[in-house]
Amino acid sequence: MISAYAWLMTGLAAVNCWQVQRQRPLHAGMTSGYAWYWTQISALGVLFAILFSGAVSAMNPAWTSGLQYLSAILMLTPAVCMLGARRPGVAAWQWFVVLPLIFVLAWPGAVQIVNSNGRVPVQLSLPALIGFCLVALMSAAPGLGRGMTVACLLQLAAAAAAVSPVIPSLPHSTLLSASAALLQLLATTRSGNCLRQHQAQLQKAASLHGKTTHLWLLFQDLYGMIWAQRLIERARDFERSEKWQCSLTLDGFTTLATPAETEQAIARALPAFRWLLGRFFAGEWVDAQLNVSGRNVLPRPSESAASSLARPQTDSDDSTSKTLIQ
Repeated sequence: MISAYAWLMTGLAAVNCWQVQRQRPLHAGMTSGYAWYWTQISALGVLFAILFSGAVSAMNPAWTSGLQYLSAILMLTPAVCMLGARRPGVAAWQWFVVLPLIFVLAWPGAVQIVNSNGRVPVQLSLPALIGFCLVALMSAAPGLGRGMTVACLLQLAAAAAAVSPVIPSLPHSTLLSASAALLQLLATTRSGNCLRQHQAQLQKAASLHGKTTHLWLLFQDLYGMIWAQRLIERARDFERSEKWQCSLTLDGFTTLATPAETEQAIARALPAFRWLLGRFFAGEWVDAQLNVSGRNVLPRPSESAASSLARPQTDSDDSTSKTLIQ
């Protein structure tokens, strides 16, 4: 029975790899493409962990548990990647945050395997387990509260199932650890459907208000509430300096008395809105979604001069944006 179940989970893990591959176009023109690569790596990690846990060939128990623990760690990388998904530092984030995180979390298991000469399965100590749980919760938290809530919870459950074989207080269960493939497949399917729905609604929207709203909701579901709040704070700086008639909220731009006034107010705020999203989306992609020209928009600062989104612009930048908007 266990062998049949392992083969079933192996098939589901392979399907998940295929589903992740199909979602690559959904991240075109976005910095979330980096997270897509980590998602594919984590999907392959789950596949190999199940294959070498008995479905195809049984490895040494120590190396098997180590591979299972590594697959659980890799499940955390897409969410951690999204925490640093802003240009221009997104590429450096992979080298200086994501990869070191994998090394730090995997180090206790690697030490145990080396010290036991590969004879004793990995058993996480309480501090190592607490560190894993903290990273899992902190990385998943920004995705909660919007359309990706179910996908985040499923991914969190998949990581918990994958790490279960190396938790000393839990009885070793091949059924539980292999179920990570099913949970990860459900998370992948849900997140893909969410992105496709947003992009379909974005294409159907006729008004500028509708397009900016769906684009903003897509951003929130993809990058999480932390980045959304930081962009809202930055938009308030523009609102004060440019004297906008509308405000950017979690639900999009506020409406005015008439649709015509709303469209005019959003058109005035559009250059700054596009500039804010330009840290995450390619400018050409944003222009294509909003059906606007790339002219007369706030220029994106050079990578060397890029500053925090939460920090207000200088007076010279504000005067420049006023001129461009007018």
